Amino acid sequence: MNTPHHPRPHRLERSARRIFYCSIGHKLDDLRVDQMTGIIRRGMRWTARGSAKPICPRASRA
Repeated sequence: MNTPHHPRPHRLERSARRIFYCSIGHKLDDLRVDQMTGIIRRGMRWTARGSAKPICPRASRA
């Protein structure tokens, strides 16, 4: 299968608990990609206070 690798952000909100998870890839160099660090920053902001916009359209359906 010849498909590109993509980050897989997920979020879960139950009661007063928020969980953000993102599989960043296979190499530490993936953290040097601005879009990847942006996803992680927004996910951490959402988890901490809920002020960030959804990470991706699917994330808002969790």
